[in-house]
Amino acid sequence: SVASKSINIYPNPVQATLYAQVTVSKAGAAQLRVVDAQGKVVATQKTQLSQGTTSIAIPAAQLTAGSYTLEIESADGKQTQRFVKE
Repeated sequence: SVASKSINIYPNPVQATLYAQVTVSKAGAAQLRVVDAQGKVVATQKTQLSQGTTSIAIPAAQLTAGSYTLEIESADGKQTQRFVKE
């Protein structure tokens, strides 16, 4: 079901820190990527996800203003969410 995995992000637009609440059906390592509008990876972060929902803080202060995509790759597959940096 779709409900078994999701990403909720806030605040959006973001200024300093983006918070992602990632819900997955199985625990494990995950790779986070922040991709800019040109498709360039501008930040990466490794994390461990618990089964259920894990909250992750992603530093965004160093990003230039514009729109980005947060990609999270885990045992559940790849999930993406768009956000804007002010």
